Amino acid sequence: MKKLFGLAVLVALTGTAFHALQAQTPPAPAVVSACTGNDEVTCGRTDGCTWLPGFKVTGAADVAGYCRPSPRSLKARRGTGPGNDGAPVKQ
Repeated sequence: MKKLFGLAVLVALTGTAFHALQAQTPPAPAVVSACTGNDEVTCGRTDGCTWLPGFKVTGAADVAGYCRPSPRSLKARRGTGPGNDGAPVKQ
């Protein structure tokens, strides 16, 4: 009975220590796109990039135009991983 109690305590402490270590791992760095920081001309010449024009927000600062990765189709975003049964997508 004493061995069983010791084993239970060991399992509980190991799980707690693992959880504490897992909580301290830093988040993964953000992936920088090839489109980030491009001007309008460079953005238009770069495959996979789209230029979004600037706009005004009432009561706020103006938003400058910027280059971003081109949106992918829903089919491309879903990929062929688990859960993709090839069923038609409602639009």
